[in-house]
Amino acid sequence: MDESGYLALDACFHKQRAILKKLTEWQPISTAPKTGQPFIARSGSWMTVCAWNKHRNEWCPDAPGYAPYPRDEQPEEWVQLVDINYLEAE
Repeated sequence: MDESGYLALDACFHKQRAILKKLTEWQPISTAPKTGQPFIARSGSWMTVCAWNKHRNEWCPDAPGYAPYPRDEQPEEWVQLVDINYLEAE
């Protein structure tokens, strides 16, 4: 492999590493998507799947019938959900 091939391979590796870091690193809840897209949220000792509820204008558990989080127990951090089927297809 010539030098340009190694440079392309190195660039690909760094891009994949950046994506993996983004998928596994906890982010402040203020950066979470407010599109209704579910993600994993945590606060203190609990962790759950969560999504923005545009009708209530707040974070809510992403499950039918669950009440919103109490005002003093709002999520503090979030991380993207990873599609396991997508990972297995790679």
